[in-house]
Amino acid sequence: MASKIEALVLKIGLYRIFKVFKFVRAIYLALVYIINLVFGVNLILGTKEEQEQAKTRFDKSGHVLRIIGRGTKQPAEPVSSPIKSMSS
Repeated sequence: MASKIEALVLKIGLYRIFKVFKFVRAIYLALVYIINLVFGVNLILGTKEEQEQAKTRFDKSGHVLRIIGRGTKQPAEPVSSPIKSMSS
């Protein structure tokens, strides 16, 4: 599978892949801007109220998308401290 992808990348060219990525990213950023303008919701940070609450209240400071984006198996799973795990 990796050799097929490598062959495809070499055939298309890294510069063209980069240009396609930049185009897709520009479309994404435009959609984010329009959604934020029309609905007042940022896809990453949440609504304006959530953003204001995150500044003042610690328990509201983690938006769901950012927590899921960490890549933990369970979003509510506490992050263990390496110091605690070494001492026990």
